[in-house]
Amino acid sequence: MNRAIIIIPWCLKNVFQRYLVDSLFYREFAKKVAAYYLKNSYDVHEMKVFVHSCRSYNFPKRYLWLLQEGIAQRFLHSDVLEWASAIGHVQLVQHILQNNLINPSLNNSACLTYAVISGHKDIVYILLQDPRVDPAINNNKALQYAGERNCVAIIELLLKDRRVDPTLNDNHAIKHTISHNNMEAVQCLLEDPRVYFSVNMEELQTMAEKHNCLSIYEYLIDSREAVRKKKLKL
Repeated sequence: MNRAIIIIPWCLKNVFQRYLVDSLFYREFAKKVAAYYLKNSYDVHEMKVFVHSCRSYNFPKRYLWLLQEGIAQRFLHSDVLEWASAIGHVQLVQHILQNNLINPSLNNSACLTYAVISGHKDIVYILLQDPRVDPAINNNKALQYAGERNCVAIIELLLKDRRVDPTLNDNHAIKHTISHNNMEAVQCLLEDPRVYFSVNMEELQTMAEKHNCLSIYEYLIDSREAVRKKKLKL
């Protein structure tokens, strides 16, 4: 069995392909064959191709198994965490972070950006638990993306992090959100007292009118009046 695996590697390529297709018939057999071949073969190129194929064909479960078996580590790149975050694979992200395989702060905490853009709240939550991830990097880019995509749940998570200041750059986050006509996200940001008491409502109204965001425009009129009354009480 062992000799056959080393002598006839071309047979393994077929096994690998079937393994990637996720055939129930080949699954367990392919795992054993792949593990032996990848751990014992001197053909680094073959190992590299197989590992990257799991990612290329978007099989995060297979990639996770390769990491758990100690096979994929030698070919691990920082963008693997970004890929796992973008597709929302919780187990793969957790495994990478718990075993300290990749620093999540690389590429300006790009893994968080991908998770936000893709709308994966669970991944955003996991990444925010790691102190190396900076949610405020690049002038609150993550918050801007969340507002742009109207991801209220993610906005709420980001606002709970003390490092995120939604008023940064003259309340750019809410202005950016208004430009994309996302009512729920605008409401969520205005509920934060830091924004509520610092923003220029008249300026926001002008923006909403300019971008033809009528519902937001009307909402801001009501909010402006509410702010005025609260300030008078203070």
